[in-house]
Amino acid sequence: MQYKKLRPHEIDITNIDHCKVIITDIQGQENKERKENAWKAWQVYQGNTKHFVQEELKRIYPDTWKKFRPGDISLAKNINNKKAKAYKIPPQRILTGAMNDTTQDRENELLNNIYKTGEFNRVFNEFDAIFNYYRYSCVWISYIQDYVVEPYYWARALKPYEYDLVRDEYTGVPIIFILTYDGEITEKDVYNDKTNQTITESQSDEWAEVKYYAMWTKSNHVLVKETRYYVTENNQKNLEVNFEFETIVGNENNTNPFGTLPISFLSADLNPDYPIENNLYKQSIDWNINYSDYLTAVVSQGHGQLILKHPRSQQVGKDIYVGQHTAICLPQEDNENPTDAAYINANPDLPGQLESLKFGAIRIMEEHGIKSGSSAGTDSESFTSGLDRLIAGADVQDIIESNQNLYSIVENEVYDIIKSAEKNGLGRNTFTSDSLIVHYEKPKVHITDREKLDNLEKMINLGLLEDWEKFQIVNPNMSEEEAIEKAAKVKEQTKTVINIPEGTNELSQNPEETEAEPE
Repeated sequence: MQYKKLRPHEIDITNIDHCKVIITDIQGQENKERKENAWKAWQVYQGNTKHFVQEELKRIYPDTWKKFRPGDISLAKNINNKKAKAYKIPPQRILTGAMNDTTQDRENELLNNIYKTGEFNRVFNEFDAIFNYYRYSCVWISYIQDYVVEPYYWARALKPYEYDLVRDEYTGVPIIFILTYDGEITEKDVYNDKTNQTITESQSDEWAEVKYYAMWTKSNHVLVKETRYYVTENNQKNLEVNFEFETIVGNENNTNPFGTLPISFLSADLNPDYPIENNLYKQSIDWNINYSDYLTAVVSQGHGQLILKHPRSQQVGKDIYVGQHTAICLPQEDNENPTDAAYINANPDLPGQLESLKFGAIRIMEEHGIKSGSSAGTDSESFTSGLDRLIAGADVQDIIESNQNLYSIVENEVYDIIKSAEKNGLGRNTFTSDSLIVHYEKPKVHITDREKLDNLEKMINLGLLEDWEKFQIVNPNMSEEEAIEKAAKVKEQTKTVINIPEGTNELSQNPEETEAEPE
């Protein structure tokens, strides 16, 4: 089939020619670069910053890069983890809209068991980190059916280089979900041999001559096998590529047992295309380049350079080393002047460099929505811990709450997938509830108890609070009804303790009791 651009809703994944069109786009240069950048970003996030810093130093300082002390502070991970706190405390999930309370209780118990067995809270934690890092994320739901025990549901939070989507050109809603089992990203990995091993190996090293493309729509699920081989004709090797459907055992008719896409996709933008690439990992690398300059300057200050001046006729060694530096041999004259040596010790502006690093870190944090009132240290010993305090002291509650509002949509889509799988795949009407309500617990404000009480006292003295509101300030997860009930109990308990008669104003004493007896 001649390559033809198809509109998303025109694609039929049961047609092998249509599948070829999708695979052509997957293998296109633009998509490969997107996945390559996403893979590099995740390597930086996972703590492999040093490798990319060294690569950049090699480009900037091709002759001396090996002598640098590479910076290796995971700024990207520290900043991203500060924002990815939506699931720090597992939320409470409650199904609503069932036929009756008994049914609703039973369904809640079943859903909680599915989430607990499949470690869904752990998956949502990773989903939160991926979403903040890339500005889009995807949760893939599947199940393993065993006729001896109940079906086991599991979920995976997928990173951008692990899947592809065909989305509606207007709304951006996913239409086709594709998983590719190949090694196109692996070839960028300098650490691995690109050989597919029998034993378990690095997830970034899975190259093979045979590639598989698993595709889902709401109604169909197919597995496409791509085979690459060389054919020799007239002493010339020609690459041949063959595409064919692979039979899925237990699903020979290629239907989607879920009856819906097995994913929930969330993007920070409403645009049907992927969001603009998050540059946090590049900023982290650039910042560590500057940090490398600082670390190397600290070491250089302790070594310095030796300069030799000697007659041309005098023989010296090929290379002269002092500490980490090579001596500088100045051009010589023909006359027989005596040998002279000078030791120059560098005296860089280390406090200025450190201040520049701190300023750069603060700017990166602010660009990603993190503002802090704390300050980093101004000396080399306290700088690293000061940077941690700078990030730890930032208030990102607005970001976390904004994410939680979006994640409620994903949680409901995940429930709908499980509900549909139970009905269409397993043939049982397990869940009848209409929707899922997710209650995220609000974290307490990070201030001391003394500061909290001082603030409360000021607000009470100014008349800004009702009795029950102070309990919500102490515990932000307390509802208004619970706070009012708590205030009434405390008021009643206070009356009992000080034995104030009913109907007496407890803020003043009884005039009859305080009036002085006449003499």
